[in-house]
Amino acid sequence: MGKVNQPGISPLAEMVITPGGPRLKSNVHLIESGYHVQTIKGTLHKVHTATGQSIQLLGKMNLRTNSRMSLRNLSAKETSGPKSGGWIVYSGWMNAAGSPINYFSTDWIVPPPPSTKNGQLIYLFNGIEDANYQVILQPVLQWGVSPAGGGNYWAIANWYVGGPGSGLGLHSSLVPVNPGDRLKGMMTLTAQSGSAFDYQSAFEGYSNDLSVRAVGELAWANETLECYNLKAFTDYPAAGFIQLNNIELQTGGAQANLAWTPYAPVQDNGQRCDVMSNNSPGGEVDLYY
Repeated sequence: MGKVNQPGISPLAEMVITPGGPRLKSNVHLIESGYHVQTIKGTLHKVHTATGQSIQLLGKMNLRTNSRMSLRNLSAKETSGPKSGGWIVYSGWMNAAGSPINYFSTDWIVPPPPSTKNGQLIYLFNGIEDANYQVILQPVLQWGVSPAGGGNYWAIANWYVGGPGSGLGLHSSLVPVNPGDRLKGMMTLTAQSGSAFDYQSAFEGYSNDLSVRAVGELAWANETLECYNLKAFTDYPAAGFIQLNNIELQTGGAQANLAWTPYAPVQDNGQRCDVMSNNSPGGEVDLYY
């Protein structure tokens, strides 16, 4: 993927693009099946689930303590072609119910591939962030080559990502999928002890889930299309929009009273977010690009 320039980072440092923006390649880690991520004495570790032993110190989720760059406000770059370089179109909802989000799922169909292949990287996901928009957990469908692997095909992985720059990017194994496959991306609160929360991100029917334990609460839900390195509008998937449906979000074990806010920070090709239904279950958000 080459190198990506980032303010405050040495030009010799290799940067890669995760679903959450560019970051140091050295801070992106695979969390294989049989392992999970856990906060131990204030830092994240890769832990062998069966034995509970830490096998790798990962560090702080966002290593740039002076950074206030929001994951959701990555600005798309001005180019002679399509604007890309961050979140293109999305919806958002902040949980103010007084109880944490304990379940959030979304269904969608893997779209047809892009008509042109120009090294673009496309991420599509439902996700939940902390209230300061610095950390995100997300089951992600990708097209292109990401730090998890990939190529000119669709594939899925689960990610836990810190702020852009030198924040960590942690991911499960990558599994290829096919156009027309139906996906259900799910995030579940599996345990809570005071201010420490355990979550699992998964795709229904696939074994490449990702568990994070003893982390901060995740409160802001979103449905997002994120793109990088677009050279032509035909680099988008060969369909005019993506339907994200059967949305279900629970807080404290009860169905949430959703009110999605639509956002379209990039509008160079008629991009828009249509909130078709705020129901839970049965909600729908359509992302046009």
